[in-house]
Amino acid sequence: RYRAHRRRAPLAHILPLDPPPTPIPPSRGRPTTNSMPVHAQLNGLYTAPADPTEIRTFRPVGSHLGDKTSEWWLARDQDVFVLMHNALRGEVTKLESVLFTLGDKTLKEWEIQAIRDHWTGHYESLKEHFKIEDEIMHPFVKTRVDILGDAFRESHEELAELAHAVDRTINNHTWATAKELSPSLHAYRTALWPHFIEEENIVIPLTRAYFTQKEVGDAFGTVLRTKKSSAARRLVLGSIVHHLAGGKEGTMTFLARCGFERFAWYQGWRKLRAHYRARMEAKLESL
Repeated sequence: RYRAHRRRAPLAHILPLDPPPTPIPPSRGRPTTNSMPVHAQLNGLYTAPADPTEIRTFRPVGSHLGDKTSEWWLARDQDVFVLMHNALRGEVTKLESVLFTLGDKTLKEWEIQAIRDHWTGHYESLKEHFKIEDEIMHPFVKTRVDILGDAFRESHEELAELAHAVDRTINNHTWATAKELSPSLHAYRTALWPHFIEEENIVIPLTRAYFTQKEVGDAFGTVLRTKKSSAARRLVLGSIVHHLAGGKEGTMTFLARCGFERFAWYQGWRKLRAHYRARMEAKLESL
């Protein structure tokens, strides 16, 4: 081994040990004008966290100041945007894992139906998630600071097209093995993950700078309190509760941050989680 190492050593003086870094191209459909600093552009997994002091990029509305970050004590991974994203991440990750395990095995009819049921529930949750952000949470943030115009709404439209392609593959086509679904699901996941990072790195720092923790909790509380919620909304809320760390105690703490009494767990939230588990989680467990 020593002699072989000595023979290879001179090459280190000729060839670079590491290739030069490849420039990361801007994401498709993202703004690239000189009026927006490079660090503020949406660039998938490489999106830099927003700096609230960059007021030429993230323009305050009226006389609002981005000076409230220090008042937050809640960890970033407990932010409502992260919790919503984690629920969707969990669903896709588990579905991909099951498909990988099943591989090219010829599936029985009940197995195919279980995969279809789980995907259909996720697809409904995704569309409802976009609706919550586009109609409630993002407009709420924009009352005090601009979050790159309609960039996130446009991303939602692109992701909806990819998800629709997966839905057609699973529900409208004939297939016999899980392996046949992997390409379309992989394309969807590899677009969804960077989008979540973009939102978390832009929206969360700005939200924490321009709003207090209570204000954000109360705003998300309006989502939780929507009367006569649609089936999709109940599924979204059940998914959030199911994927929360800490079980019942974790859910009660989360509800308290959103303006509920801790005993609200017994007034419907336990049923929401049970409904989600029966509608979604049980399908994958059966496989």
